[in-house]
Amino acid sequence: MYHSYGVIDFFVDLLADLFIPQQLVCKVDSKPHICKPGFLYHGLFLFVRNAMGDTVYDIKLLQASVDPLDESQFRILVDGKFVKYLTIDAELYSVDDMCFEPSLISILPPLPPGDWNTGRISRNSADGRPHFSEVTKVELPSISHLWHPLQIDHLDLHMGHKLRSNVYEASTPQFDLPIVVKFARFPFEIPYLDSETSAYQWIQNHQIGPQFLGHLTEEGRVIGFAMERITSYRHATPEDLALCQQTLSKLHRLSIKHNGRLYRRCGFSYTTYPWPKIHSKRTCEEWGSSLLNMMSAV
Repeated sequence: MYHSYGVIDFFVDLLADLFIPQQLVCKVDSKPHICKPGFLYHGLFLFVRNAMGDTVYDIKLLQASVDPLDESQFRILVDGKFVKYLTIDAELYSVDDMCFEPSLISILPPLPPGDWNTGRISRNSADGRPHFSEVTKVELPSISHLWHPLQIDHLDLHMGHKLRSNVYEASTPQFDLPIVVKFARFPFEIPYLDSETSAYQWIQNHQIGPQFLGHLTEEGRVIGFAMERITSYRHATPEDLALCQQTLSKLHRLSIKHNGRLYRRCGFSYTTYPWPKIHSKRTCEEWGSSLLNMMSAV
């Protein structure tokens, strides 16, 4: 699945403990759009009943991809342990309501009972109201290239600063220091993360990128990975050309070539090794995205 130009992609960070007063800013045709003035609630649990009206669920919105012209995708957490993926038909709700967590949760139809992980909300042809037209229990895709012994459940993570829409600083009892996690927000993103997981194995222990720390799981399937958090770095300058060439040559010695240009402002870290590590100028901790453009030279 690809999001076309002009689609609103609003990925909500809902993993802090307090709400933060601010405006929700989405992008429509690359221009800022104020979804709704007021509060963006971070980590707020809201309560809804099931379709029978006899059970109250805690619902937390994790991620959302909102499209004003097509169907929208949502990832929610129910009762603090069950992840469900919702698809909402086009033009069923306003963009503002879908971008604002309290509004979205309040207008969702009652959750159907039973064991399901994907659902679709459509307009009921009988009364015109939104309803769950379909709920199913499906085997969601998983990263298949597993090579690290450690697996980390996403529920064990305390998410911190958002670096990108699917990249966060995080803490977990399994590590003394903060780490960086990258994960598939929706099932269609799994193939990208699968390729990136493989690429990290190629360069592990070669002092090229951040250290790969383990696989990230959601209800048994692998959806991402954890990596070393780099805190000390600087941007490269023309005087660092030799160091850039030295670092890139390590890839070539592994029979790997970078199919494209590295970021113009590649960052270097000298905190752990006497030679530079490559990482993104935007997140510094996350060089992994550039690994997606790698291909074997042989």
